[in-house]
Amino acid sequence: MTNDYWGIVIAQSLHDDKILGHLRVITIRQLGRWEFMLVAVNPDLFGDTLSMLQNSMININDNCWYAHFFRDSDLIVVYQDRAFSVTVDPSTWEEPIGYGSAHGIPMEQLDFHPRTVIDARSFFGVV
Repeated sequence: MTNDYWGIVIAQSLHDDKILGHLRVITIRQLGRWEFMLVAVNPDLFGDTLSMLQNSMININDNCWYAHFFRDSDLIVVYQDRAFSVTVDPSTWEEPIGYGSAHGIPMEQLDFHPRTVIDARSFFGVV
């Protein structure tokens, strides 16, 4: 698990929750009306899993959502029709922020938080 990608997926972003059978859900946190899931994905399965996730997300023309995954300094932001590979350093986020903003996501929601294992453990209250 230490080599896995960790990810944040919001349940409401999915039109088909069968993808959850392909993600190892570590824990869930309800925040307002949104259900945040902390998931883990084996690096060997990562590409295929991202494709399945994108196919399970609500169509971007209906409502734009994103999920994001991190490992070490890598950050992958996944929209229904695009994925951006950046780093956890906010100075690298111009493209995924611009894309999300252009599709109606408010700027304050484009913080890709949590984006480190330490942040995720704190946000979800897990050890």
